[in-house]
Amino acid sequence: MKIEDIFENLGSEGKNYGDFTDLLDEALEKLPFTRESAEELMDAIISYDEAELYDALFDNFAEFVTREEKNKIIQRYKDTFDVPEFPWWAE
Repeated sequence: MKIEDIFENLGSEGKNYGDFTDLLDEALEKLPFTRESAEELMDAIISYDEAELYDALFDNFAEFVTREEKNKIIQRYKDTFDVPEFPWWAE
C-alpha cells in the first residue's frame, strides 16, 4: 500500500485515527531503502504535512535526499509546525 492511499482512506467509513496511524507505521516500515521511497515521502509531505513523514524521511532516507531538498523540507517543517523544540534533523 502506498502512503498516499493511506491518507486517501483516512475518512473512509469505519476508519479512525488509530487505524490510520497503525497503517501509516506499517507502510513506513515496509518502504524499501531507496531514492524512490525518499521521493514518495517528500511527495506525501507536500500533500499531507504529517510530522511522522518528516521523521521517517530524515531518520531512514536522509542519504537519498539532496542538501537542497533537505533545506526545503526543513523550512517547510518549521513553517508548518509550532513546536517548542525542533527534532534533531531540523536544528
